[in-house]
Amino acid sequence: MKMYSIEEYPLVDLRVDEHPDPVKELGRMYEVAKKELFPFLDMLPTLENPAGKFDFESSRKMELLQDSE
Repeated sequence: MKMYSIEEYPLVDLRVDEHPDPVKELGRMYEVAKKELFPFLDMLPTLENPAGKFDFESSRKMELLQDSE
């Protein structure tokens, strides 16, 4: 499943075609993507802002990044 917005790249590309139960696997992958991928989407490079706007501090607060031990 690919989802596009206004950018040239897909926002989401979830592949389950090789899984024995693809519908169930797509649901599982979507739940993982909601926690681990979707929070980063606003930080990606765009046509309007090619450098993106990655924010380390807010990523740590959302527990998307972990400091190395």
